[in-house]
Order: sequence, then C-alpha cells, then structure tokens
Amino acid sequence: NFIFNSFPFDSQKLEFVLNDISADKYNHYIWYSEAYYLDLIRNFNNISLTDWTLASFDFNHTSDPSFLWEQQYSDTANKENLHFIYSIERNYFYYIYKILIPIIIILLISWSTFWISIKELESRLTVSVVCFLSLIAYTFVIDQSLPKLDYLTIMDKIILLAYVFSALPTMQSIYIHSLYKNNQSKSVVINSKFKKMTPVLFFL
Repeated sequence: NFIFNSFPFDSQKLEFVLNDISADKYNHYIWYSEAYYLDLIRNFNNISLTDWTLASFDFNHTSDPSFLWEQQYSDTANKENLHFIYSIERNYFYYIYKILIPIIIILLISWSTFWISIKELESRLTVSVVCFLSLIAYTFVIDQSLPKLDYLTIMDKIILLAYVFSALPTMQSIYIHSLYKNNQSKSVVINSKFKKMTPVLFFL
C-alpha cells in the first residue's frame, strides 16, 4: 500500500511474505543457514531499479497463528512465515529537472511583467496570459508522469500554486493599470512591492 503524500520525495516499504514454512512429524524442517542469509543480502545489493534507490533490507520469521490450534490435534508442526522487507526511496531528480525547473522558468517569465511599464497594459497581458497558457499546456504533457490519486501530493500542491502565481500578474496588471489613471505614485509603489514579494511568497 503505497502512500504518495510526499511524492516525488517519497519513500515506500515493500514486504513480501513466504507462507507455510513448516516442519512435519518426520522433522522435515527447512533450515536457513548463515550462507542463505548472506545470499539474501547479496541479492538485495545487486537489485537495480531505475526509479528507486534501495535504502535498506530486513527479514524475519513469524509464526502462523492459524496453525497453533491445529498442531495439537494433527501431525503438522507449527508453520512459519518468512518476511522480506525492502525500504525504497524514489529518485526525485527526474521530477526536479523535467518538471519543477521548467515550471519555475515559466513563472519567472510571467513575473517579468512587473518590470514592464504600467502604461503598457497590452504588453503585460500578452506576456502573462501566454505564460499561463504555456503552464497549462505543460502540465498536460507531464500528466502521464504523475500518479492518479484522489488526494493532493507535494507535486500537486506545487503545480496548483504555480497556477495561482502565474495568473497573478494578469490580475495585477489590470488592477495596476486602472489605478495608474487616478494615482500614479501609488500604482508604482504597489507594483514595486509585487516585484519583491511575489517570488518570496511563492517559495515560502
């Protein structure tokens, strides 16, 4: 059962259980030697995964309680389960290089509208709207790389936040332009604050 809340910076636990490791009345036991366990560890270290890093490996035995009552009335001895537990961590650099960095670049271009003259409403809107549409198109492209879940992951939150901060320059441009006609000094001050505060708020 994978939990993807922190995707793509998540780690998962894989557990494989071998059932019914048993011994009968003839003492036909399956004994696991030290060499067998060393082979398990060696095989674990040789596993190669593209999307994941193997963090740790463990194994243990547990008794199967369903056979504790039966063994009192049959020739079957207590049965055991052998558990193999793998801890894996996702290789998240792919998502940083291919998804997060391009999104940030689109946002930076969108925020560049704050440096365009307040009087140039058409130019400001052209830049901000094109960047917003580019961001939407890009998220459709990367959608195949994202898990389909009914709850938000870290990646989902970043993308939603990017939508908000990409749409912000468009709304700000319209507001500042209307304010500029009545109060030029105030509009310049507000625009200057947007230059400094918008990137800071996004990364916070």
